[in-house]
Amino acid sequence: MSIGVAWRDGAFVVAGLTYSTSDRTVGRSLVCDVNFRTGGWTVTADGAVERGTTPPARLAFADWHDTRELPPPCKGAVQSWQAAP
Repeated sequence: MSIGVAWRDGAFVVAGLTYSTSDRTVGRSLVCDVNFRTGGWTVTADGAVERGTTPPARLAFADWHDTRELPPPCKGAVQSWQAAP
C-alpha cells in the first residue's frame, strides 16, 4: 500500500491511496487507486477495469495509521477478488 500526501489549506493531508495484491501461483492481480480529494477511484482486477466515485474525504496526515481499514471501493474489490475462483 502507498499513500500520496499533499499540502492543502495549511496542513498535510492524505490525497490518495494505492493498494495492490497478487496471487503469483495463478497469475492474478488487483490494484485499487483512490483519490480522496476528488472521490474518484479505479480498480483493476485481473485486467478488468472498474471506475467510480465516492464522496471526497479530507484525512489529515497526522491521523493516518498503517492499520487503517481500506476505503470502501478497495475493501469491496479485495473481498470479491479473494472470493473468486
